[in-house]
Amino acid sequence: MARVYNLYRPIEVGASAAELQQLHNTPMQILGELGLVGFAAFLFSIGCLLRLWWRLYRRLSKPNERYLLYGIGGSWLAYAVSSLTDYQLENISISSTLVVLIVLLIGLADAIA
Repeated sequence: MARVYNLYRPIEVGASAAELQQLHNTPMQILGELGLVGFAAFLFSIGCLLRLWWRLYRRLSKPNERYLLYGIGGSWLAYAVSSLTDYQLENISISSTLVVLIVLLIGLADAIA
C-alpha cells in the first residue's frame, strides 16, 4: 500500500507518512491488496457464511445450539462494525478467533445434517 500511497501523497504531509502500513478500513484494505477479483471472492465467502448462518437460524430448535449461533452472529457483527474503522487481520489472535468462529459454524451445521 505504501508504494501506491506515495504516488498520491499530498506534499503537506512531508516525509512523516512515507511508510503507510495499512488502511483503517478492512474492506478497502482487502480491495487494495487483492483487487476487484479478490474483493469479489471475499464478498462471496462472507455471503456464503451469512447464508449458512441464516439456514441454521431457521432450523435449530435446541436452546444451546441457538445460543452458540447467536454468539457467532454477534461476534461477527461486532467485528464487522469495528472493521469499518480499523484493519486488524494481521493480528494473529483476531484472525484466529475469526477462523474458530467459522469452524464452529461449520461444525454446528455438520452436527444437524
